[in-house]
Amino acid sequence: WVSSLTVELQLFWILWLFGLEYALQSTSEIDGANRDYKIRPLQILTKQLLPPTRKLYETISLNILSEETWNVQVCDKVRTLLEMAVVMKVLSKEFSSKIERGLRGSHPFLIPSLTLWTPLSFVTEYGVIYVKSIVPSCRRRGATKKTSSSSSLQDTCRWLQYWVLHTLFQAVLNWWSGILWWIPFSTHIVFLLWCRLPFCSEEWYRILEGELSAFGILGELDDDNNDNDSANYYSPKTLEDTLTVRVASQLWTSALKHLPSSAKDDHNN
Repeated sequence: WVSSLTVELQLFWILWLFGLEYALQSTSEIDGANRDYKIRPLQILTKQLLPPTRKLYETISLNILSEETWNVQVCDKVRTLLEMAVVMKVLSKEFSSKIERGLRGSHPFLIPSLTLWTPLSFVTEYGVIYVKSIVPSCRRRGATKKTSSSSSLQDTCRWLQYWVLHTLFQAVLNWWSGILWWIPFSTHIVFLLWCRLPFCSEEWYRILEGELSAFGILGELDDDNNDNDSANYYSPKTLEDTLTVRVASQLWTSALKHLPSSAKDDHNN
């Protein structure tokens, strides 16, 4: 009965969240009145959940260790080491820039990462919830306030790409949750992947877009929009070039190699 009740509650939640607003709009159009309803679901969620969520984010990610202190005490010193590594040709300049950019952007994840030091997965699960839900929501709101009108559209597109990948990644984790439960420290690995997602969202979205276009789900991609980043642009021309087919082919070939052959059976007999 618990499972049935959970399904009913999920159905009620979906209907309330996605159906009520359209029902109110249709009722207003039928009555011929232009009412400004104050009980829209998204308005209720934003008003009730956003302030405490923002306060929690500021307390954990901003007040305990300020971003300025993190940049001066850690990032600037690491940048000096990275510049030395570039001069000594140990690292490339591009890879060094990626490390520095990732280090500066990892400040909100610093305090939650302390949950990685415990072998108890349920403690790390709280860190996973924080980095996958609270951090991107609050950073998106803060970025919206700071960006100018000229770059707001690009920033919005970048965050839309992130939330598309966020949804797909969460769906994959839910699908494989039964298997991940048996893998040691799987929650710690999931935590690191959630922390990595904001920095790779554009690159991973290109891969997703290229895969969908190759399979005919999306239309043909416009290469003109990617001239400035053509080196990293992923655009498979045929199905054999897609990452999905290549991975599936490798898995199939590996599985066939581990199957017993008839020649070995005849030799053993």
